[in-house]
Amino acid sequence: MAALEYDLVINQGETWSVAFPVMDGAGAPLVVDGWHARAQVRPTISSAAVFEWNNTTLDNAVVSGTSVQLKLDPRDTAFWAFATALYDLELTDPQGGITRIAEGKVILKAEVTR
Repeated sequence: MAALEYDLVINQGETWSVAFPVMDGAGAPLVVDGWHARAQVRPTISSAAVFEWNNTTLDNAVVSGTSVQLKLDPRDTAFWAFATALYDLELTDPQGGITRIAEGKVILKAEVTR
């Protein structure tokens, strides 16, 4: 399955979420209960720096039914200092197989009110 190319636009300091549908290779909804999600945001693909999400790499996505929901609280983006970065979102099935389901840019709209 090819990863969905989807840019995330995040307003710094806001409560934010996005849900990604999960499809099998034929394009039918895939039930992912019991799967694990992880995502990282980095300045570039090769960068060692990771912008933290919920104070770790993303390990608390809501994986249920046929979708994965990413969530951010206002404090999660408070110290992000970039205009554009990159992310990807991977799922690990119960047998340990890893599938990238989404990737793209993270566009951060800086907060003025602090």
